[in-house]
Amino acid sequence: MFRQALLFIILSANILQAQAEDPYLFNLDIFNPINSVGRGKYIPHTSEHFSIFSAYSSRSGEFRGFTEPAKTHNAVLGFKGFKVIDEAQSFSGEFKVFKNIREQWNWVFVRDNMGFSPVLLGDSTTGSARFNGIQMQGEYNYQFNTTDNIHASLAYLVDEGLKQLTPRPVSEHRDVRFDLSGSYGFFGWLKVRGGILIGDLNETISYREDEGGLTQETVLLKFSGFDLPSVIRSKTETRFQYINIYGASAGMDLSLSESVKIGVGYKGQITKRIQKDDALDPRLAGYIRGVSDDVSLNSRILVGESGAMNLVFGYSNELGWSRAAERNVMYSRADNERYYSRISYEYRLSGAIKIYPLISLDKINFSFTDHFSDISFGHNFYRLGAELGTYCRISDIIEFGGSVYYIQDLSAEDRMTIGTVSGDYLAFRMSEIKKLITDISIIGIRFESKIKAGRHDYIIPEIGYTGIIPDRTYFSGGNSNFYFNLSYSLGI
Repeated sequence: MFRQALLFIILSANILQAQAEDPYLFNLDIFNPINSVGRGKYIPHTSEHFSIFSAYSSRSGEFRGFTEPAKTHNAVLGFKGFKVIDEAQSFSGEFKVFKNIREQWNWVFVRDNMGFSPVLLGDSTTGSARFNGIQMQGEYNYQFNTTDNIHASLAYLVDEGLKQLTPRPVSEHRDVRFDLSGSYGFFGWLKVRGGILIGDLNETISYREDEGGLTQETVLLKFSGFDLPSVIRSKTETRFQYINIYGASAGMDLSLSESVKIGVGYKGQITKRIQKDDALDPRLAGYIRGVSDDVSLNSRILVGESGAMNLVFGYSNELGWSRAAERNVMYSRADNERYYSRISYEYRLSGAIKIYPLISLDKINFSFTDHFSDISFGHNFYRLGAELGTYCRISDIIEFGGSVYYIQDLSAEDRMTIGTVSGDYLAFRMSEIKKLITDISIIGIRFESKIKAGRHDYIIPEIGYTGIIPDRTYFSGGNSNFYFNLSYSLGI
């Protein structure tokens, strides 16, 4: 029984960021400033369960690029469960349906182009779009002992999209993600770990005539940089996007004593996008390649019986570039370099109350060169953050946790150079450049609770809000991000 309970805790402890359910398998918008915000959940599940869950999130505001929607809404409804097969094996699964709505969306209709991209396919209309889909995921874990394990995960997603404005393009997507990881212990004080990630995504967008558009000619746009697009006047066309993702991770954990543990880790990923204009034309419309690396050092130091200090230091670098499909000449290049550090403390005030203060400091160097449009810009700055979290167990019936956090950019250097090649379309897309070089402040709060509704049944609500306030130099207002999750967990 002790080994089984230990296995529950090892497999179920969740350190993911507390946020609404993401309806997609990958987050490809690496330049989104909210991605790295937040520590994580405070209340882990530690028993077998079957859950019915729902999630809602929204984002709106003026801090956005021209090709980003003014508002987005995500709604998710699903089922998931966690089951221990025996003392060594466990299985978890999930099935969910989702709807993603994007309001006031300029030009672009490509689903995975929510943020920055040097190669852009779209049309001349402004309207709302919605995506409906389903996602299935299964995970298997085999725990040989406290240090050795194998973990495998497979996820599959399909959805359909419609831009609700003439010429009403429709899109279809199929995404697959596979993860495999494991660990092995030596000498009782050393554990090595590693894993691989494979992702395959594709999208088909079809423009067709409809009754409302018989007299309206569709203007299709193909950007290779921030300006000077190819303008195609057509009523019918099919466009394709293929994305392949390959990742790997490796690391080791050392137990220097019962009080001091140190770990080092590496994560790397290669992303390749290929875009095509027409089913009858085999030539590429866009080619983008990205490489990212992340190296980190972390340590956990127990301080007496009531406290633990966690230190994280790391370096990450993201490099992306696009090339001319026919001539293999570089169109653009982006570098996003980050040095980061986190110092947090877990302090037990009593048997039922804990607090979690955290301080973070990042040094970020971002640069972009658009050879196609003769534009270059960069943003070198510091990002300072603080967070205070808490956990409280009031009784066997109710427990709750949450945190408040604040993040501030401190700019060291900004630069922007625009040459003579650029034309009229740059006036529309300048907000995308300004978003990438603007200092921001981020404030946020989140709350989660676990309420006992039966012998092994729980109601688990989660709610959170994040506000992004940019420098007033370029943007008149910021963004509001809100999420609400609710699940009903049945013990099995």
